[in-house]
Amino acid sequence: PSCQIGDFKVDLHNGPKSAWNVSAAVVFTTHFCDTHQIPLSCDIILDITRRFHGHLKYLKRRYYSLQGTPDSRILMRQINRHWQRKSSRFHRRLEIFEKHPILRVHIPKLQRLGAGGMSSDESDTDIVANPTNSLTGIHPHYVVLQPKWRAASITHLLRCADSLYHIKRRRRTSDM
Repeated sequence: PSCQIGDFKVDLHNGPKSAWNVSAAVVFTTHFCDTHQIPLSCDIILDITRRFHGHLKYLKRRYYSLQGTPDSRILMRQINRHWQRKSSRFHRRLEIFEKHPILRVHIPKLQRLGAGGMSSDESDTDIVANPTNSLTGIHPHYVVLQPKWRAASITHLLRCADSLYHIKRRRRTSDM
């Protein structure tokens, strides 16, 4: 093994699936299950390991964002904001799917898509270091880009969920 829990370390210079980090994931998963008295099963081990690797990717991005030049930090913030918008879109849609009985049957499809399967967006300006450029007062406008690989029927389903979200939101603000 790469380490024991007493001297636990991860390797941020190589990918999450490097030999060291795969071994560290096993150490972490075993310790996590022992600590929280979670019975080991294939599904549990795979889920915790997947989450460990995802968090390791985040830590690596964070580490390198702090190491870089000011320009690379701006670029990293733009990438993070872009991903945050996709993630927010995913969780907002998941909440709608969970609350509406007709849509609940589609939750597994949405979960398979994940945040990465949500539509992307592209700003109409290169100056997006801040959501509002303080020098010009320009608010960037975003164009939604549907993934080419995603079926039109899935896009339609997601847009229905978005419409329900906006209806719900308008009702909530009008009730205040």
